[in-house]
Amino acid sequence: MPAPFIYLNSWPRLIHSHQHIDLAGTVLPRSSPQYQQLRFQLRQVLFQTLAAASDTFEFMYIFTNFQSDNELGRKVVGHYAEAAKARGCTFIPVVLTCDIAMNTQRIRSQERLRLLAERKGMLLDTVLLSEMREKGGMLK
Repeated sequence: MPAPFIYLNSWPRLIHSHQHIDLAGTVLPRSSPQYQQLRFQLRQVLFQTLAAASDTFEFMYIFTNFQSDNELGRKVVGHYAEAAKARGCTFIPVVLTCDIAMNTQRIRSQERLRLLAERKGMLLDTVLLSEMREKGGMLK
């Protein structure tokens, strides 16, 4: 069966994963043992606000991210699911895929190169991308 078309028609609030990844990276290097904990804490503050602040209730929130199918990835996605439950809303995970050639082309796009110049921590290393795809699949 062919992969589906996905059409989102809304006025969502988009929360890109690098909004908290880059914030955590300004405080701690990614190699720090406390780095993932800081990212968790930043997400927790955001999720608590989304669960409690009525000013957020009229908006749909779309979170972008990539998580591998490993313990950390499952824990992070679980954090999003728990946040939706605390907010009293539906958690709708969507997995977007593409082949390695397209993935490689996308991570070397002009937009990503511009983000790198702006000191955003996006993946640009095509060898690392290949290694990540070979070692473990995407969490589904």
